[in-house]
Amino acid sequence: MHLVKRSLTTYSKDYSALARSYELTQSVTKILRTRDSRLSQTSSFQYALDNFRSNADGFFCSNQDVLSGPRAVVAQGLVLSDKAIVISLDTGGDVHETTDVGFCIYDKSRNSVYKIQLDIKGRKLSRKSGIMDNLLAVPLKVSPTQAQVFITRLFGHYTQLMKGDHDVCLVGHNLERDLKSLMTLNVNVPRALQKVDTDILCRQFLFPKGLNLGKLARELNVQETKPFHPSVNDAYYTIQVLLKLLSGTECDIPFENLKLSHEEYHKKLHRNLDQFEAMLQIRSLVKDVTGFHDEKTVDQVIKFMCNGSKRPRDFDMKTVMPRIYKALRKMERSVTNPCKNIPKTI
Repeated sequence: MHLVKRSLTTYSKDYSALARSYELTQSVTKILRTRDSRLSQTSSFQYALDNFRSNADGFFCSNQDVLSGPRAVVAQGLVLSDKAIVISLDTGGDVHETTDVGFCIYDKSRNSVYKIQLDIKGRKLSRKSGIMDNLLAVPLKVSPTQAQVFITRLFGHYTQLMKGDHDVCLVGHNLERDLKSLMTLNVNVPRALQKVDTDILCRQFLFPKGLNLGKLARELNVQETKPFHPSVNDAYYTIQVLLKLLSGTECDIPFENLKLSHEEYHKKLHRNLDQFEAMLQIRSLVKDVTGFHDEKTVDQVIKFMCNGSKRPRDFDMKTVMPRIYKALRKMERSVTNPCKNIPKTI
């Protein structure tokens, strides 16, 4: 796995920050490539994580002024075990391509916070995302393969800690979307890892119709130190929102009191992720069989396969190939959606 040299960003004029980003990329990718038998996977990845470490003093503590006005609550604070680890996740891009991944990880046992921004394919940060100075972490520039290796190692590292005596949970705002984005990078998050969605908590405790992360953070008086939208920033704000949402409740990490209320959410989440994984497999088959790589054309094929629906609806993988050929014949006969270059094998 080789480091791909590329332009880091076109909008930032902070050349020292660009140099730090390049050095960080070199350092971390070198660690990911290491096959030194003297270093276990866990210890070597912890060494990689230390590139992103900062002191956690005052980072995860209760705030007495949680809410004001009619929704004011008494802040009781969260009870964290000495081995508590909270992993906050946010992703950027669309359903077909993940452009960046952000993590903000609080590890109480190490009194550490790890803020990680993965920029994939040398993405140029737009004005909406903010220039380098608006990020809470120096970005790590990686290819999709490098991102897949890094994130897989990260979850593997914390899964090993969870098998010990650490209390680990994964947090996100609309977490299902972020997990689907990781699946497009061939990363599957362990099911044993407890998952908490701040969007669900928001609807349960405060706003039944829900709010996006930025609006919810402002309603909860979370101080905006950097702009919203970059993944690492949103991951950081998600942890702060989690704190505020649970400050007036009897919750502890690993959120034993939330398990019952999140039980149905977990079932629905894993069912949706299984269906999304099946869809990814179908899309891959469609691309292999047809040679089409345009996502809109692939969507058309799947739409014909599903009789107008965008969902696979319990496809038996044994019958997928005949369905693909049948869909292609339908597209070929369609007047409104003619499909050229149909494979001769059909």
